[in-house]
Amino acid sequence: MPVVLLSDLHVDNAQNMSFVRELCSQTRNEAIIVAGDISHNFNLVEETLKLLSSSYRRVFFVAGNHELWVQGSQRGTGTAPSSIEKLNELSSICETYGVFDRPHRLGSVLVVPILSWYDLSLEVPAVADLFEGFERWPWTDFRKCAWPSELEDEYPCLGNRYPSGVGLSFEAKNDKMLKEAVEDMKEVETTAVLTYSHFLPGTFALPDWLKPESDVFDPAWFNHPAAQLSAKFSRVAGSSSIEKQLRRLTPYADEHLHCFGHSHRPKDFYRKGVRYVHHPLGKPKERKMFLSPVNPLTKTVFDHRGQQVPAPTCVRYWESMMKGSDPLAGYK
Repeated sequence: MPVVLLSDLHVDNAQNMSFVRELCSQTRNEAIIVAGDISHNFNLVEETLKLLSSSYRRVFFVAGNHELWVQGSQRGTGTAPSSIEKLNELSSICETYGVFDRPHRLGSVLVVPILSWYDLSLEVPAVADLFEGFERWPWTDFRKCAWPSELEDEYPCLGNRYPSGVGLSFEAKNDKMLKEAVEDMKEVETTAVLTYSHFLPGTFALPDWLKPESDVFDPAWFNHPAAQLSAKFSRVAGSSSIEKQLRRLTPYADEHLHCFGHSHRPKDFYRKGVRYVHHPLGKPKERKMFLSPVNPLTKTVFDHRGQQVPAPTCVRYWESMMKGSDPLAGYK
């Protein structure tokens, strides 16, 4: 069956929720990958997954950072004791509505989620001055998530605690699933593997990394008014461990596609034999500024025959829309 992508739905926004309701107003003979950030509000996540599962033949989901906020984001007006407990409750909701948060086959295409978090491994090098004031940067996760103390380290950020160990904890959780996926691919013909995470799998997926094939960042790529924001974002963007995990599956399929979310900056490119795609809904302001897709639609990546649907390379979306660096002026 065809497979479509979407991430960063942020249905807290009424316009975005209207889009989702319209999307689900008809039965769709497709599978949809939702790469995180439906909402921080548990009830809205549940409503959205219910809508999607009533419309699409298969729904795949992995939690993003917003789903794991626990301050005022749980059922009703209560709060979950921790982000880990909220994650477990989200998994229960997926089971209730038949949403996959574990590997599942679509014929010869194996779909595999990679639960993840960020660490400091994607920090942009050679631009130390742009990190000035990071300890005051109002990244909401630092206030809204609640992690066991052993998964955090003292660090100059808001609240002075950085979740360094969360990604490692999730990697350990993924290990058995990835081993089982490898064994499955050894036994069953697999024309393609589709992995998906919310967070970015490497520095090459950062919004301003203009040459995905390169391992070296050129500071000249920060040729826009929001360079400091972009640099700070790299500290909460993703983890190189995601790339390490997804590459465990690459040798066992003819093709490998990895989709991700989080940055709200569309991508579609190949690197070392793997295709990477980010297709966010984003926020209305970002769509007006040509930072996220102007026309909010899902993106088809596999057709009904299980073959990849090609698309033009996209590295920096607003430039492909011929808008130069002007859109980022509002994000200084």
